[in-house]
Amino acid sequence: MEPVSESPSEAVPYPGDGTSAPREHDAIPPGISEPRVPRVLTPGATGADVSGLQRMLLSLGYEVEVTGRMDGPTAAAVRAFQASEGLAQDGIAGEETAAALERRLVRHAVRPGETLWELAAFFGTTVPHVKRLNGMRSDILRVGQEILLPVAGMGDLEVADGYTVRTGETLSSIARRLGTPVAELARANHLLSPDRIRAGQRIRIPGDSQRLPGTTGFVLDRPVQGRISSPFGWRTDPFESGRREFHEGVDIAVPRGTPIRAAADGRVTTAGSTGAYGLAVVLDHGGDVETLYGHNDHLEVRPGIQVARGEVIAHSGSTGRSTGPHLDFRVRVAGRYVDPTQYWR
Repeated sequence: MEPVSESPSEAVPYPGDGTSAPREHDAIPPGISEPRVPRVLTPGATGADVSGLQRMLLSLGYEVEVTGRMDGPTAAAVRAFQASEGLAQDGIAGEETAAALERRLVRHAVRPGETLWELAAFFGTTVPHVKRLNGMRSDILRVGQEILLPVAGMGDLEVADGYTVRTGETLSSIARRLGTPVAELARANHLLSPDRIRAGQRIRIPGDSQRLPGTTGFVLDRPVQGRISSPFGWRTDPFESGRREFHEGVDIAVPRGTPIRAAADGRVTTAGSTGAYGLAVVLDHGGDVETLYGHNDHLEVRPGIQVARGEVIAHSGSTGRSTGPHLDFRVRVAGRYVDPTQYWR
């Protein structure tokens, strides 16, 4: 996925159902829709705007319920947020509050081939977080659909934990500060266009530990035995001749209908049609570790159930964006894709 430019500093409306289509405007970068003037929300207000505000506050860690009514707890959360931003603490969600929320969020228009999993990984968050923020029940995205995504807070240079891009910076300027070749930064962050980065984006610094937090001693079983037809890393896009892309998983070639097994104990968070991944399963293993099993012919699990290591969760196929029967197996740790083979027994 191609990073998008920083959006203009205008107020972001409180999200409704997250399904409105983007509007064309020369000043708005690709993937970012034109902001709309938000409604001022006062105590006692009701409606979809209030629900959207409550989802935003909930996604930022405030204890509110999505009731669609500007009740006491919601007003208290607004005051707490206003205090954290240095705003007047009146509990009224108006233009200044909406503008402050904009600094925490970006409105993204879904592009062809994008999935909820990929967008969540790119913005350093989780699928449940994105769904909660946008009031989404399904994992399926439509081209042109607008969704809100969280942007990491601006911070100082932190080589051990990565770096948050500031307004006006390019990958070249960051590389100069760190004394690191631009090409290495681009490779570490899977960037096809090295200088197309956005303010608020977290980037990885070469040399950061590949054994990411929460994975000490963590071991995954191979979900299926077979030949790795496409490893983790750079490859030629199988659908666009001559285009290079970073493959964030491993493809394992197996006949259609081959049993696919859970790589470790976990809870099913996604099981169904996911667009580019076709019929897919996502397991949450705790400790910020998730695995994805894509392009299946049919599934054996449903969201919310617990599965054991080695349990059959699906049968292989070629659904979604696929050139033939195989399993696309991906591992995310702390919101970042990693090479699954480093965790195999």
